[in-house]
Amino acid sequence: AEVVVAVAVAVAVDPSVLQALTARMGARGPELIDRLLDTWEAETDQRLDELRTAVAADDAQAVGRVAHAMRGGSGSLGAVGLAAVCRDVEEELRAGRAVDLRAAAARIQAATAGARTGLAQLRVGSGG
Repeated sequence: AEVVVAVAVAVAVDPSVLQALTARMGARGPELIDRLLDTWEAETDQRLDELRTAVAADDAQAVGRVAHAMRGGSGSLGAVGLAAVCRDVEEELRAGRAVDLRAAAARIQAATAGARTGLAQLRVGSGG
């Protein structure tokens, strides 16, 4: 008999978060959302650079700080998959577990790619 295993796939982006932000901003909402996404992209690039540096230095505390920062920014824009991965990495490190920092960084990078794709689809301006 074949065993079927159900795998839960995390949603990369919850579009209702950006929709709620847009609604609160009124007529300028769409333009402001695109600017917020531009800022998120730039900050995420910087955080990923910091993550690579932290992993190269085998600095678990720095990896935890980067995960924390990325969790907050991503969650506030609806990148729930990335926020969840960052939360998990942060909690593993905070609990003092032995964490493979390279594997943790790879999980964050993969979730970031999903977040970028999902958020790009929600852009309203010509930028996405």
